[in-house]
Amino acid sequence: PLSLVSGGVVACPYGRMYGREAALEALLRRRTMSDSRGPDYSKTSNLGIHIRGLKDLYPVRFHYTEGSFKGNREEKVPSCPITGVDLNGSHTSYLVVKLEKSKSKKSKSVMNDETNTNDPNVISERAIKEMGADELQTQFGPFDKNDLIRLAPPTIGGILEEIVQKLELKREKKAMAKAMQNDKKRKNGAIVKCSSKEPKHISSTPKDSFAHLKTSISKSVDVARANAFLVVASSSALSSLFVKESNLSEKEKKDNLFVR
Repeated sequence: PLSLVSGGVVACPYGRMYGREAALEALLRRRTMSDSRGPDYSKTSNLGIHIRGLKDLYPVRFHYTEGSFKGNREEKVPSCPITGVDLNGSHTSYLVVKLEKSKSKKSKSVMNDETNTNDPNVISERAIKEMGADELQTQFGPFDKNDLIRLAPPTIGGILEEIVQKLELKREKKAMAKAMQNDKKRKNGAIVKCSSKEPKHISSTPKDSFAHLKTSISKSVDVARANAFLVVASSSALSSLFVKESNLSEKEKKDNLFVR
């Protein structure tokens, strides 16, 4: 039987409790037995396939009160640190899972929670209803009410089935959000890569536009002058009008006036 007093107790998302050392050994065996087809869960079925690794195991720390004596040994009873009710299975209890301090840190602490504290993290359902999740944040937080794990849920009445469904839905949403985020990063990376290859567009100022217009007009005037010169040169009558001094005789000049 699992001893709650000795410490070293962990719980999975289904609320099942295990001895810490036994859970570590089971995970180690699972890893060493894995082959090309994937992990072998048959010989570590006590943990269940929903436990993917240390990140799915959470430390359980009960608050204890003095109990009755059996011989010379005093029995300590786990209880709620707020209401004082015994957490012996007759009252519903929840494990408080604190939010991660930094999601950017890839390395996680052992068993997904701080292990250097002895502060209790198991409270009764009655305490949550009477105090409210917001009032409990100072002593037990930060935590999300949706992340609370019900310990030792009954296997009848559909309670465990509901917990399983919620966990699967939560993991599906998380995987979908991660996939969308990765897809967005890939698209943003492609846009940046394509934009870096595009030629830079130089915006024109009013001064530049005026200079361009002036150049175009100048070129047009030069073309017009050249055309006029060709027309004049092709007509002897017109070309004679632009000659300052002419060697033609008076008879030739008169004849040129009637040349078409």
